[in-house]
Amino acid sequence: MQIDHVDILHAPHGARMPQELEEPLIREVFEEIKQQGKARFFGESFHSDMTNILTKAAELPYYDMVMPAYNIVVQGSLDQALFKAAESGLGIYGMKAANPIMRGDIPSWRIEKLNAAVTGDLSVPQKCYAWVFSNPNIAGTLSAMTDKDILRENLAVLDKDYEINPI
Repeated sequence: MQIDHVDILHAPHGARMPQELEEPLIREVFEEIKQQGKARFFGESFHSDMTNILTKAAELPYYDMVMPAYNIVVQGSLDQALFKAAESGLGIYGMKAANPIMRGDIPSWRIEKLNAAVTGDLSVPQKCYAWVFSNPNIAGTLSAMTDKDILRENLAVLDKDYEINPI
């Protein structure tokens, strides 16, 4: 990468169970890398068993941040764990914000739920990001940016007016 350090190092990426976070080698390597100044923060990401993995990460002192899949479809199962994790000082960065409305056959209830939750002159993907940004326990989100037009559209949500309604 031709750099002397990274801000965030994820391990594991795509954790599948809480026990993976307790692997002694991960902690040893994290501590060594941090002491060498090669990484500032340590995190992990996950797509499944999210409540249990999030809870475990908040209990472990060597994780600084997490990146769960977080979107309008899974929010009901994660909000309490997100609150507790943020309260413990864990940084939370959501990923897959627009995934449930951008891939394959999209059930109409997903779009209806999103439109009820976010009102304003926004595209469907922008509503997804606006909804994630509305959670005070989420520090930021990853955005799919395969070209400059998508990048511009995704960033435009920061300058638009919208309202978030309880769902």
